[in-house]
Amino acid sequence: MREYQAIRGGGHEAVLDLYEGMPHVFQASVPNTPESHTALARAAAFFSEHLQYLLAFEQNA
Repeated sequence: MREYQAIRGGGHEAVLDLYEGMPHVFQASVPNTPESHTALARAAAFFSEHLQYLLAFEQNA
């Protein structure tokens, strides 16, 4: 939570998804749950969006 707040406080984009009752890194420890599928899909979408920007920037540099 503090890292998320620091990132947002610094003016950067961050997303914090909380999954009630799930342990830390639950996506790896309980991978076949709807919560894991949702979390991984949301992370993939976030990284895809932001890595596309970085890749475009690198190609134009």
